[in-house]
Amino acid sequence: MTGDNSRVHLDRDYALSLGFHDNFAHGLLGGSWAAGLLSRERLPGSMEVNFDLPVFVGDTLHLSATRGAGCEFSVRNQRAQVTSRGRLEFVDVAQLDGRAAPPIFEPTDFQADAGKVYYARDIIADGPRGRSSPHRFEAQEVRAFCQFTGQGLQGGEWVPSMLVFCRSFADWLKAFTQVALPDSGSPGHLQDRWLQHRPVYIGDELTTHYRPGGLRLSNSRPGMGLLEIELQTVNQHGELVQHSTVLLMMAASEPRK
Repeated sequence: MTGDNSRVHLDRDYALSLGFHDNFAHGLLGGSWAAGLLSRERLPGSMEVNFDLPVFVGDTLHLSATRGAGCEFSVRNQRAQVTSRGRLEFVDVAQLDGRAAPPIFEPTDFQADAGKVYYARDIIADGPRGRSSPHRFEAQEVRAFCQFTGQGLQGGEWVPSMLVFCRSFADWLKAFTQVALPDSGSPGHLQDRWLQHRPVYIGDELTTHYRPGGLRLSNSRPGMGLLEIELQTVNQHGELVQHSTVLLMMAASEPRK
């Protein structure tokens, strides 16, 4: 679902070697579960989720949320620790059709330097950017996602907004992991945000445009940078359906020797 085959998620021995007590789940799994349970038969128009702690194999999660057109939510583990928190806004289709969309940015060609390790500053300067191949959403894929998240099929036509984001994330990650990254190669995943501009229906073909969005240095962790990735999801008609950002923490530049 996330397209992330990082060893820290799949290889227990590798996770132990990094100091973790087990494999931990990708943040998008918890985010999708929360969005699905809170959405049910409603259409999410935007979402922000912040990841505070990893969720390990064997953890039990508990979801709490406020009620209304916009809800604040938090996810806690069996130790009552907050693992993620965020906000979800609900809209109707008419609101989406009238929502102003930013211009679609044109993807540029990217050729990785095979002998280079890409730090955050390198990603901003000349890191992965481009456009994915089109992906057609089939009914079976949507049903499987809704079965995992507990979300309703929304009339059997709409593709859940979180599934659209997951696919765009996977498209970008496929390109991102083609370059050599510092340390473990697994930058910290801190935040996801997306804004829906049009509904997506079963049978639609979507393409992801991706590029580095910005970088700021961490105040709490010297030498680390907060790297923002911008994603735009475009349908077969050339219309922007979702605009999103991913925030990562990774080494800002190569350490001085």
